[in-house]
Amino acid sequence: MAVVTPELLFWMGVLFVIYVYAAYPCMLLAASAILKPVHRPCSGEPLPRLTLFVPVHNEEAILERKILNCLEIDYPPELLEIVFASDGSTDRTNDILKSRAGGRVKVHLSEANRGKNAVINEYAPLTNGEVLVFTDANAFFEGRAVKRLASHFSDARVGCVGGRLKYLSGVSGTARGEGLYFRYENLLRQLEGDRGSLVGANGAIYAIRRSLFLPVPVHVPNDFFHPLSVLKRNHLAVFDARALAVETPTEHHGEEFKRRRRIVARSMVAVVEVGRLFGIFGGRGTFYLMSHKVMRWLTFPMLVLVFAANLLLLDKTLYVDSLWLQIVFYALGALGYLLDRVHVRSRLAFVPYYFLIINIAALAGLVDFCRGQRVNTWDTAVTTRS
Repeated sequence: MAVVTPELLFWMGVLFVIYVYAAYPCMLLAASAILKPVHRPCSGEPLPRLTLFVPVHNEEAILERKILNCLEIDYPPELLEIVFASDGSTDRTNDILKSRAGGRVKVHLSEANRGKNAVINEYAPLTNGEVLVFTDANAFFEGRAVKRLASHFSDARVGCVGGRLKYLSGVSGTARGEGLYFRYENLLRQLEGDRGSLVGANGAIYAIRRSLFLPVPVHVPNDFFHPLSVLKRNHLAVFDARALAVETPTEHHGEEFKRRRRIVARSMVAVVEVGRLFGIFGGRGTFYLMSHKVMRWLTFPMLVLVFAANLLLLDKTLYVDSLWLQIVFYALGALGYLLDRVHVRSRLAFVPYYFLIINIAALAGLVDFCRGQRVNTWDTAVTTRS
């Protein structure tokens, strides 16, 4: 029987983190270099009827701009239905929507604040598009973004298409880290999409074939549940980097921590729900789901394991050096936090700072999931509504 030593635990943790953040992306890059994408968009095909669905809650600050952005989308008007669904808004959101209702804009108003998924489940089935495009109120489409999403659905194998979210320049360490993180995420999504196995779209811009739409369980992210449910039914979920939306990044570390914590807790519920419906190992995408999502959520516990095991191995120079490297990394993260609080930029500190924010938040989300805490309603981040 093998003996579990501190040295074995140390290297297990190190290899785990290396796999998640380096080896897995390198494997995807190698596959992309060797293999052709499983699908290409067909821009010359007839365009499908689309429904652009926008759930909103207390969005008075940016709602007029969002409506205008939707009306300016480059897509045949006779094929584009624009639907806004308000989830118990208590500011001027409903008044603005009422004033804009009619013509190309359809409006649904829910008096109770039941959560985004509740309005999606109630009102999305009432729309008439062959393809449903979901977006957030604070995300603004580039003119041809919707047409680029639509170009993929002439292939009957394609069930879901994710677009690319680009963050406008932010000044805080949190905003800069968020922008860097999403560039990395978009690369992974592109590579996974080349294999037809995009395991997580971005709620700011993604589309799903109506025939594959399922009601979203109330406690899960719709942009995670929909691609997974498509993959588990052996359809393709792809990514199009040309389908672009822009958004203001989170400027405050507290907002970003809460958002990440909530996303991970809800995403774990989504994994359970998808497993219950389709079997976790059935259909497409299981390898990508485990490598990109589930293992990443376990990164911080592995970092703690590495640090703890390292403390028991200081009789060797290698482990003394590795301990100092970890201490320097965590010190830079703490420095990034302090500098962010006083609005001082630091290229050296903001990467470890943001890395630690998202991974500690992931651990908190896992704890929330294990404790049975569930979130179905939403709060808007003030710093992303400017």
